[in-house]
Amino acid sequence: MTAHTNTAGRLLPVLSLPLNLDADYLVKGWLGAGQTSMVYGPSNVGKSFFIFDLMWHVALGQSWNGYRVRPGKVVYVAGEGQNGLAQRKEAIIKTGKFTQSFSPEMFSVYDKRINLCDKTAARSFCDLLAGSKVDLIVVDTLSAAIGENDENLPATVNLLLKNIEPIREQSNSHVLFVHHTGKNEALGSRGTSAWKASVDTEISLKSEDGLVCVSTTKQRDYQRADKLYFFLETVVLGVDADGDDVTSCVVRYTSKGDRPKKLSKAKQSVLDGLEKALKQVRDVHPGNAAIPPNTRVVDDYTWKEIVLSDTKLSPNAKDDSRRRSFARITKELIDDGLISTDDNGLFWLTEKTE
Repeated sequence: MTAHTNTAGRLLPVLSLPLNLDADYLVKGWLGAGQTSMVYGPSNVGKSFFIFDLMWHVALGQSWNGYRVRPGKVVYVAGEGQNGLAQRKEAIIKTGKFTQSFSPEMFSVYDKRINLCDKTAARSFCDLLAGSKVDLIVVDTLSAAIGENDENLPATVNLLLKNIEPIREQSNSHVLFVHHTGKNEALGSRGTSAWKASVDTEISLKSEDGLVCVSTTKQRDYQRADKLYFFLETVVLGVDADGDDVTSCVVRYTSKGDRPKKLSKAKQSVLDGLEKALKQVRDVHPGNAAIPPNTRVVDDYTWKEIVLSDTKLSPNAKDDSRRRSFARITKELIDDGLISTDDNGLFWLTEKTE
């Protein structure tokens, strides 16, 4: 008689199953350890900035919007938009959003496109991470990671998840994919519905009333978290060889009721005039007790003349009335915290910090 190896599972009484009240997590209520997730949204909604902010919190182990975060080593597979990574990093540092720092090995970037549907490429990536416990792997974007494979086929989903399984198993890593919506945003993420069915967590980003709304559209093991809202704040990083500002953005979370109010046309024209005047300034101010270092400043006269030459500010009013409007709106912009001034009549854009 031929001996057979018993490969069948066991029958376990349901009452014998142990209850674990301390499930492992990276971001409690959002991302579980050893799981998979997907963040999706339309182009230019701020997905990469959102992800970069989230990764920074994990690398630090710093609370994220009131949710507990366990510190973990992060690897970011930057399949798209690699040129903007250094700018995003500098923007976060410059704003002082995080007062503490992490050791360099806690947050690494894999700077090549990688086809994770290719077994050899996926194995090489697994080997690269072997021996180093990685807690969060972010693949940005899913489209870049599947190569020429069709995102509309369930077979592509199965192939990708099979190839990354060794990555997850070797250190209980959470793997997060960044993806896009289809032509009809209401239908969710692009491609086959097998993507949503296969991940543990799905997070949607979409524009809503001038903000970006973050919501969980699937949670396998957690109760769905409350919606979050953020906007992107522009940060000036420095000046290039042509004297133009180099900028990036950081994520600023807010409540829906406290979303930034749209400026009136008159107030926007005065603020635009200041920005235009500042762009004409070749040198930056070294800084003093009132002015932050390396800040572009402009005098009242130069700024005012640019604004008054534009017809947007009270176009039908007399010059004296327009000048009074300029003075009034300038005070309002200072009170709003959008611009700053010193005792010498110099003005600059206020740099917001938390």
